[in-house]
Amino acid sequence: MAKLLKLLFVLSLLAALGTAAWLAAFALAPVKLAASPLEVQIKPGSALRAVSRQLQEAGVGFEPWQFT
Repeated sequence: MAKLLKLLFVLSLLAALGTAAWLAAFALAPVKLAASPLEVQIKPGSALRAVSRQLQEAGVGFEPWQFT
């Protein structure tokens, strides 16, 4: 039973470290812009999904699902 708990702990730790590494790589990756500087006007009260769609249409280099 103790070996099983150790194995589950190690697997959970590896999964957490992998997730943290992926998030760090995503957060530190440069954003590709269509033009520099890029000006975008966000409508007041817009939902996050609408804002991500507006940013993609303006030429910010990411997919909307990555932002939401």
